[in-house]
Amino acid sequence: MTSARIAPRAARPAPKSAHSASKSAHPELVEGCPSRGHSDLDLSRWLVLGEDRGQFPPGWQAVRARGARVRLREMASGRERVFFDLIGGYGGNNFGHGHPAIRAALRMALEELDHVAVFPSGQAQELARRLVKKCGFASGRCYFTVGGSQAVEIALRIGRLLTGKPGIAVMEGAFHGYGAETVALSRDYVPEELMRVTPAAAPVTRLAWNDERAFAQLSAAAQTTGTLLFEPILGAAGFRVPDARWLGQLLELARELGMLSIADEIQVGCGRTGKFLAIEHLVGPRSRRRSWLDGVLLSKSLAGSVYPLSAVVLNADRTPGLSTIDETAALGESFTNSPLGCAAALAALDLLEADGGALMSKAARLVGALRRQLERAAATRRSCTVRGLGATIAVDFGDKRSATQFVRRAFDQGVLCYVCGGHRWATVKLIPPLTLTPQEAEEVGGRLIRALEMGA
Repeated sequence: MTSARIAPRAARPAPKSAHSASKSAHPELVEGCPSRGHSDLDLSRWLVLGEDRGQFPPGWQAVRARGARVRLREMASGRERVFFDLIGGYGGNNFGHGHPAIRAALRMALEELDHVAVFPSGQAQELARRLVKKCGFASGRCYFTVGGSQAVEIALRIGRLLTGKPGIAVMEGAFHGYGAETVALSRDYVPEELMRVTPAAAPVTRLAWNDERAFAQLSAAAQTTGTLLFEPILGAAGFRVPDARWLGQLLELARELGMLSIADEIQVGCGRTGKFLAIEHLVGPRSRRRSWLDGVLLSKSLAGSVYPLSAVVLNADRTPGLSTIDETAALGESFTNSPLGCAAALAALDLLEADGGALMSKAARLVGALRRQLERAAATRRSCTVRGLGATIAVDFGDKRSATQFVRRAFDQGVLCYVCGGHRWATVKLIPPLTLTPQEAEEVGGRLIRALEMGA
């Protein structure tokens, strides 16, 4: 595979006047927004909601991205630089930027359908069939929506409807989104001022992760708890892998207590760990997954990052009551079953399944070698450890300040990464695309090692 390159682009000249071109021809001139190309902007006034103002130098904007690289422009000077993107859309860019097969599938689908309510498209039906099979279920049903938080909330609604119990059990250190309800499940990553004003929608039991205390905690909550929601591998915590025996015992207990067990694979699924689902590393046999799992949640890289899509994949053998639910009233949303998102997801599945899953296994080997390079470099530093599984890398630092300083040094070296871990950990996550080439991996490794050594 050849290395994807971003051709140099001349800096966009600033228009002579904000009124010299029509707004229809230049959407950047919408009232209230600065025109692209201006060098005299008061950057503090134009921060986009959600822009990270702590980890990275302020005032940069994304211009173009292909493969493993993204071009950023410094807004004040117009200067542009190309970076290796190891933020990876927080796990949404498993196939890199602008993968030609996924873009082609999206263009083709757009010629036929955009969005039709009520009636599922052929793409949605085919994707549902394939995802049920990929999750290891003999039969099942799928609900498609537009984001991870929405998928979690649909799964929780299903759990309440089928069990009659409103409570939810989640792991300490887990992240399940920032939705109106899911924010209460992700409290390790939520500012305290937001938690203080967030109403408790339902009882939430937080289980000690990878700890036998979780068994007693789950049993104590059984009277009001109908759903166990868990990440097989803690994603936002920095790819933390539990003991397989512990997880199996917890899932068996949940089954005995009559709870639904839902695996949140939104960040670590879709090939990121070397297998389609991360739980395959922990609960291998399909027969066991069929008996323990009621559902799987997928999003982020499901549609190859080019279109927002998420899926709630349900095990029909474990959820027979689904046929009694009024789906439109209980689960319906405006943008379900997107033909465009489903077409992109089918193309992404084709990439993952080609040559017996060669893309996943190659990426796991390549990123694994990169991870071992970083392990050797980190061994000379105090309070710095490296771990990961498949195509994941996490670097633990002793404190947030050290982690943020590493991110800044990596930025100077032309690599984008970020600090995660919420309130509990100081971890830098590296999420390269599965399409990373050996040459790119070697170059990235050299830059990251220099960033580590500069902080020694």
